[in-house]
Amino acid sequence: MGYGQGVIKPPKWKETELRGEVKSIKIKTALYPMQKQVYPSLKKIERKPSVVLTDTYFFDKEGIPISFSIDKDVQLSFSYEYNQEDRIIRRISENTALSYQEETIYKYDLKNNLIEISTKGKSQEKLDKYELTYNAKNQLIERIRTQYKQQDTLRSQHCYLYDVQGHILEETISNFNPSEDHWKVIQVIRYQYNEKGNVIGQKELNNMGGGVYLPREYCYTYTYDSQGNYLTQIEYHVYGKRKEKVKVIEREIEYY
Repeated sequence: MGYGQGVIKPPKWKETELRGEVKSIKIKTALYPMQKQVYPSLKKIERKPSVVLTDTYFFDKEGIPISFSIDKDVQLSFSYEYNQEDRIIRRISENTALSYQEETIYKYDLKNNLIEISTKGKSQEKLDKYELTYNAKNQLIERIRTQYKQQDTLRSQHCYLYDVQGHILEETISNFNPSEDHWKVIQVIRYQYNEKGNVIGQKELNNMGGGVYLPREYCYTYTYDSQGNYLTQIEYHVYGKRKEKVKVIEREIEYY
């Protein structure tokens, strides 16, 4: 999802990369355990997922998310407040049965780019904050997240480079080291896309410390519905000419 111009209300269908007038979307995610071998066995083995999660999002007829459920056990409802320019400035997420509530505040610059997202808990305790920076094309180039923990504060930084189509070409992820007062790069990711704008290739370079960098590569396949929304996404860990399935996402989409 983009954070620049166009974030006028809560994430609509377009900002959530959904096409058509979506009423609800049920997302089932199955995670598969990595094989212990450095390279997967040539023998075909039927593997079962170790974790299966199901999330469901519900939208109104304007494409605004109105509720969210996790495995039917936990459901959040959303309410919004807007400024005079019809941009979201406040969101309340709550589950009355669990006595849970979060308040999220949104701030914008003079170009209407979203520059800060801060979230507090029910007792107004700080949970996290995002600080966003853009280039001259209003493309997000830096995202800094601050997580407020009981013992300390964690800060992470994501920096982005784009291709001519406006897709994220490279993402650099860093963590802040307070003792040394600087950012340390922990991962660099490069992406490839298909004609629909979905990621089909991902190459990672992971900083393991001590000058050691671990490369990893993933590829993705999709099936689509008539609206152009993907119904299945399969993620594979690539080992040379072989690959191993690590995640499957299945989506059931209901339209108005």
